[in-house]
Amino acid sequence: MKAFLVKLVKSKAELESAAVMAWFEGFNFSTITREAIDQLVELADIAEDREKIAVIDLFRLIILEESQVEYIVTTHWDVLVRVCVIGQTAISNLRDASSKVIPNYNKVSLQFLCNIFKTETGKRIMKNDLEKGIHLIEFCITSFSSINAPVQKRSALLLQNYLLCCDEERKKDVHNQLEACFRLLDEVLWNKELTDKETLMAILQVEGMAFFKNVDLCFWMEDIYAPRQKETWDSLYERTQH
Repeated sequence: MKAFLVKLVKSKAELESAAVMAWFEGFNFSTITREAIDQLVELADIAEDREKIAVIDLFRLIILEESQVEYIVTTHWDVLVRVCVIGQTAISNLRDASSKVIPNYNKVSLQFLCNIFKTETGKRIMKNDLEKGIHLIEFCITSFSSINAPVQKRSALLLQNYLLCCDEERKKDVHNQLEACFRLLDEVLWNKELTDKETLMAILQVEGMAFFKNVDLCFWMEDIYAPRQKETWDSLYERTQH
């Protein structure tokens, strides 16, 4: 990873890179400077395809550091997450079975966001910031539309991580986003070509977590969506009982 990134930084003549090149000498995630992080965010913005995967993969590791997560999430959410991750995924053809770059970028991006929840600081920020939570759920909705089962599984795991931070009131705040998410998940589960057990289990688990102590969502399911959901679960049972 390091050698590839050093070569990548050197190839971007337009990038101010003194701080990040100095950090590469030690390559210690816990001691990376804010200036170096700023330069890496700029690199993520201008990188393309496999280059972009490598930079987001680096942030996947850096953000595991309790000392780094707050600066990255609070200062660079708009460019790094909303533009480089969510925006890039939104304009990609997630149903292109011939592409390797698109699902790989989607998976790395989902894992990067999952790792925010592996620190206490990250969990606190995501619990208290409704707007970021909505962005995250909407990204999960986009990612669930992928035809790649590992992407769908990681989307479910990311949504699980977020829901674990939500109390009853917060679930009410994101009710509309959860409705949209579970309408799409019903289509995902209905797909008879989806047989990967880990993916199916992750989706069913996140559904259970969303409905737990969520009266509004339960009423929505009972009044509006129950008949269709029963058909989905019956189809799923027939598909997986053996």
